[in-house]
Amino acid sequence: MTLALSQARIARALCGALLALAIATTALAHVTHLTPEYQKLLRARHRFHALLQAANLPPPVLALCADERGKLADPHGRWQSGSTLASTPLPMKRLIWAVTDGTHYVVHYERGTPTHSYHVMIATADFTGAHAKLIWRARGASALPGLTGLLKALDEDTLDDAPARYF
Repeated sequence: MTLALSQARIARALCGALLALAIATTALAHVTHLTPEYQKLLRARHRFHALLQAANLPPPVLALCADERGKLADPHGRWQSGSTLASTPLPMKRLIWAVTDGTHYVVHYERGTPTHSYHVMIATADFTGAHAKLIWRARGASALPGLTGLLKALDEDTLDDAPARYF
């Protein structure tokens, strides 16, 4: 009986240690993959103008942030925000905001299921809009209020751009 009690205490201690490690690892999330060149580009806010609908994104840029069916709901549009399935297939992701300078696209969107999450990405598109290249993406804990909110999150290091946490 004493051996079983000791094993139970050891198991609880291990679970507690693993939980503490998991919390610490999550808290250590940092932006490490966004180059200083792109951070400087983002700070030139006057270069960018808003895109108010997902349809305003070039199709290759849209493909980088759309759901598995190629759908991205507009801001305030209907979308699949939780695990309850709708009677009609709704997009699994929704645009929060997007800005562009004509070449660079900064897109902030949310994903509904299986767990609600917030994402931001930077992509470039050629002048024809036929090709796009993903430059950077990250996850955050909440919606960012525009490009200014993104810059604040970068300054406060509250985004996580670890590749394993993109989706």
